[in-house]
Amino acid sequence: MVGGLVLGVIYFEELKDQFYIGLRYIRSLGVLQGSIVLVAANVIGALLMLPCLPFTLAAGFLYGLGIGSLAVTIASNVAAVVGFLTARHLARGFVEKKLGGKGSKFRMIDSALKKDAFRIILLIRSSPIHPYGVANYLFGITSVSLFDFTVAGAIAMTPATVMEVRPRPAQRVAFPHLTQTPRSDSPL
Repeated sequence: MVGGLVLGVIYFEELKDQFYIGLRYIRSLGVLQGSIVLVAANVIGALLMLPCLPFTLAAGFLYGLGIGSLAVTIASNVAAVVGFLTARHLARGFVEKKLGGKGSKFRMIDSALKKDAFRIILLIRSSPIHPYGVANYLFGITSVSLFDFTVAGAIAMTPATVMEVRPRPAQRVAFPHLTQTPRSDSPL
């Protein structure tokens, strides 16, 4: 993680330029194809536990509140379910064997989640300050049902998604290359 942060700082300008190039390409695809590509990029980013806020802001900037919110909501929920199921099928058995002994903290947490999963997921997902990608995987290693995870997560995340996607002046600052005619030296 520290290595990724260091590389991000070193290559920030190049990463930013590549992100703008990608957004310009997405914009050129039109609303339907562009939003599908944006959803796919957002899902991949979420599964890799990358910050997805740039995709969310871009969705609002490129497509407005309605289509942008729909695209990000679909991406967030698809990524959540894929992360959850990945952890459920690849890691749950291992974690139970290693940490799931009688009276273990894992068993206690798992038991508490099992009793009131829907409400706990609703509360955790309602908080804008939780590690979204990590939570997908962590819920997957518990006995939380896929139904509770998916429905509670969708209900809790939608209001924050709409607020983040909502077009506003800050997006013009974040995406200056998309608000004007591109210059020859601009990545967009």
